[in-house]
Amino acid sequence: MSELALVITLFLLVVLSVWHAWVKGASFEDDVSNVAVWVLSMSVGGIMLVVITPLYHWIYFQRIWLELPSSIATYALAVLAYDFLYYWFHRASHRYRLLWSVHSVHHQSKRLVPSLGVRSSVFDFAVIWIILGAMFWLGFSSDMIVFSVATHGLYQLFLHNEWNIRFGIFEWILNTPSHHRLHHATNPEYIDKNFGSVFIVWDRFFGTFAEQQSNPKIGILGMNAWKSPLKSNLLPWFTVLAKEGEDKLSLVGMILISVAIVVSLLALLMQWSIEIATLILLVALLASDIISIKKHKAES
Repeated sequence: MSELALVITLFLLVVLSVWHAWVKGASFEDDVSNVAVWVLSMSVGGIMLVVITPLYHWIYFQRIWLELPSSIATYALAVLAYDFLYYWFHRASHRYRLLWSVHSVHHQSKRLVPSLGVRSSVFDFAVIWIILGAMFWLGFSSDMIVFSVATHGLYQLFLHNEWNIRFGIFEWILNTPSHHRLHHATNPEYIDKNFGSVFIVWDRFFGTFAEQQSNPKIGILGMNAWKSPLKSNLLPWFTVLAKEGEDKLSLVGMILISVAIVVSLLALLMQWSIEIATLILLVALLASDIISIKKHKAES
């Protein structure tokens, strides 16, 4: 199934990119950059996936349900669960600078083109295990998870464009290019809004939804868009660390999360209970969150 998903992704990537460039009369410069970053990410990610697969197997055997039936309803539930977990992970990726160093690679482009949907950091596989591990722990099989990831990935190709596509009443539930365009905007009213992937309903429920009020300006405040795949992946870390040097509290929070992730992985590999590993991570996240809150209060 994973091979089929890759073939479909490549096919749609080419078709949508050519169509978008033809309709908008644009060049393929951004597409070349996005695909180059994606190829580098997939190459490194493939190696990391081999390393972390035994951890997924171990988590699956600790799952909270013995076995979920293979049915259309279960696959649909897997897509819904993955999207819900992704919403919170995506939201955290914009809040915590360690995760933002990874995720910012996706936000570097100043133009929304379909190929931007596959632009991701080489470090994505080092953090996305949190979602995938949670899916295995909930009892979803590898096929269900691959299907969920593929659905999410293919939908990204549709979300990242400049087309004004309207879904009518379904826009209350489904994410649309118009919704996601605001997520990539630097306008103050759109920052940290519309985190959903396939579904926008999470944003509506948890207070992060925004409707378009003004024309969005795409990009990242204070960060350039680099065409080189290596620069795109590495320079965000130097940018973030430079800012952290001026902010000791945020640096402590960043260190707490980094140590917690490493300790949690070691805890799982040493066959501690998954509850203990999760508790370690949650305590560090809570501590860094308190630090972040104190920082914002001091700045205000």
